[in-house]
Amino acid sequence: MLSQFKTDLVTASKGKLRHFFLYAAPSLMQFSSYWPHDYEARAYARPTWQRGAQADDGFPAPPRELWANYGTTEESHLASGRDDCEAMATALAGSGAALGEAGRILDLGCAAGRMTRHVLAAAPEAEVWGADIWATAILWCQENLQPPGHFVVTTMMPHLPFEDRSFGLVYGGSLFTHIDDLADTWFAELHRIIRPGGHLYFSINDRSAVEVIEGRGEPQAYPTYWERSGGKAAWDRFVTETRSSPEYDQFKNGDSYMFTRGRSLNAHVMWDSEVLCDRLAWGFSRSAVIPRGYGHQTTVLLERV
Repeated sequence: MLSQFKTDLVTASKGKLRHFFLYAAPSLMQFSSYWPHDYEARAYARPTWQRGAQADDGFPAPPRELWANYGTTEESHLASGRDDCEAMATALAGSGAALGEAGRILDLGCAAGRMTRHVLAAAPEAEVWGADIWATAILWCQENLQPPGHFVVTTMMPHLPFEDRSFGLVYGGSLFTHIDDLADTWFAELHRIIRPGGHLYFSINDRSAVEVIEGRGEPQAYPTYWERSGGKAAWDRFVTETRSSPEYDQFKNGDSYMFTRGRSLNAHVMWDSEVLCDRLAWGFSRSAVIPRGYGHQTTVLLERV
């Protein structure tokens, strides 16, 4: 694919620059909307398979390359998903809802099912879906967690292949930490598919996260933050890159309610949780805002009105 792109570039340089996109678009278009599986291959097949060795929850553990930096060992990776599922169930219960009574549940940005596998166990009567732009991770889920789960590849565009008002719960762990310009449109799309009285649960980096990033969090919690980031070196890199941004200082000082470091697929976004909830009051009522409910991130639970 990269070699084809180089050929396109050479071809375009021979003519007028405005013709460049006519040549390059077929090579670039797929990367604008989702992450293709084995994108350098001209063809691929999905062979007959058998599920591998099962972890304690009855499902195979994903390979390390699908962990999305959650954990440095298989044990900690699986435990992080279990802990986040339990935290979500506790937040729902505190608002008078129950995970097992949601009926239909969507894990948006599920990757390789780190949380989905535990939701399947905790809500066996629910119809559980996972969706992600990462095609390789979704293919792994389809071959190892389906059934009982259901999984689809989606795109960065705010449109999901589900009918109106069809979910009792949609959740996204560290999802809106990576959506910048399209955040409002995504919230509108989620409002469309959640039934009245259903819930939206997601995590954000907010001013509570600033305290952690600045080194003012609970000292005993930092090893957990490091592990959930793929190790201390990865955490330190995240902190250094975040603090080096002038826009971060603007946010930290209260002079902005949102900022992004990087754009689109490379976005790392922070929100003022109060402002964000107020902005969403057109379609959601606030049930809970829980600082450090998802590692160092804050979790937000909204009810669809």
